Order: sequence, then structure tokens, then C-alpha cells
Amino acid sequence: MALNLGTVALPGYRKSACSGVTGVASTPTTPTTPTTPVVAPSTPATPTTQGMNRCGKDYNNAASKCGTKCPRGQDSECPSGEFCYAAIVDTLCGTTPTPPVVPPTTPTTPTTPTGQAPCDDGSPSACKSQCQVKCGYKVAVNQCWGSPRYIECKCTDGSSYTFTGCACENSQCAGKAPATPVIAPTTAAPKAVPTPSTAAPKAVPTPSTSTTLDSAKLKTISDSIAALRKQAAELNAIANQLEATLLATSAELLLAVSE
Repeated sequence: MALNLGTVALPGYRKSACSGVTGVASTPTTPTTPTTPVVAPSTPATPTTQGMNRCGKDYNNAASKCGTKCPRGQDSECPSGEFCYAAIVDTLCGTTPTPPVVPPTTPTTPTTPTGQAPCDDGSPSACKSQCQVKCGYKVAVNQCWGSPRYIECKCTDGSSYTFTGCACENSQCAGKAPATPVIAPTTAAPKAVPTPSTAAPKAVPTPSTSTTLDSAKLKTISDSIAALRKQAAELNAIANQLEATLLATSAELLLAVSE
């Protein structure tokens, strides 16, 4: 009699059909429990810490897409629009690396010289705070700046105040004469001796086209004058004739009267 053990599934492997086992009918064999094979765990490859030079638009882009290698570290080895980035670990390819966490820097508070109150740090002892309180928050001028410091506190009613540790030490403070600048004497440059200039000869004016045009007008005027002179001569001749006639007539009258 044949005994079929069927299909036995082993963990970690795909299923496979076992062949039937032939035994004696009168003495059947007891099926043995298959032993589970011990599979040694695989040791993951240790990522290299040195990394490769790869191309990308930025470091994250080069690491996430496992960009083109640029072994010489030159941007010219990369495609257009990409740059060469160093230390791209192969295990980072396909993932977005976490940027390093930079601890926040604590801003340094400027120190105030001993004996001086701060200008305006929000404390009641600050010069500007004291000015506001003294003026009842009706402040016209409230200044504190520079080194040496210029400090002025003036209320809207015209009153002015000073406070301990808030002395005005700048040269622009009221009552302080500004420092007189030292002016180095200047050496007058020697006067330049004028060199006689050679006057250029006057250019002879060339007749313009207007002269040619005026000659025609002059001829017209000359002809008119000649005509006037001719008329004057004719009038003069007529006047002479009239004068001769008048004299002859006068002589005849005198003779007639004398007779």
C-alpha cells in the first residue's frame, strides 16, 4: 500500500511537492516531522563612509537620485545645470539625507561699561525708561545713542532731565564745545607763468552769396537814381525857360510904363 505524505511547507522557502513513500502494507511507517533548516542571518554590508562624488542640482538631489559620478570633483563632469557634490554615501542613494542639526547660537548681549545705565534694554533703570517715567510718558525728545553716548530727555512741556548713569558725553551734547578739527597748512601752488599766445591771423571774409544778390538790388537802385536825375534835369530846363519868359515879360512891362 502506498502512503502519500502530501506537501510539506518549510518556513522561508517556496512550497515543493514531496514524492510518495512506498512501504509495506502490513507495517506502515510513521511519518517523521521534518526539521526546520536553520538559515544564518545575512550580515548587511557596511556602508562606506568615504562616499562618492556625484552630480545633482544640490546635495539632497545628488544623494536622492544617486546622480552621475564625478570622480575628479569637477562641475564640468556633470550634466548641464548640475554640480559635483562630495561624500555621497552609496547607502544614501535613493533616500533624502537628513540635514545636520545645527544648535541655535545664543546672541551675545552687548555689555554696558561700569557705572553706565543701559540705553534701552527694557529695564526700569534704562535711560529711555527713566525719561518716559519722569515725563509721564509725554516725551518730546528721548535719545540715547553713539559712543561716547549722546543722551537727551525732554518732555512735551519743555522740561529737561538727566539721570545717574545716563550722562551725555558726546561732543554734540548741550554745553560741550565740539572738537576743533586740526587743519593742516596747505602749500600754495606756484603761480603758472602765462605764456604769450600767438594770435592767429584774421581770416579774410569770403564773399557770400548774399553779396551777389545785393548787386542786383544796387543796379535797380542806380537805375532809379539815374531816372530821377534825368527828370530833375528836365524840370530844371523848364524852370529856366519860365524864368527867361518871366524876365522878358517884366522888361516889356517896364518899357511900356516908361513910355
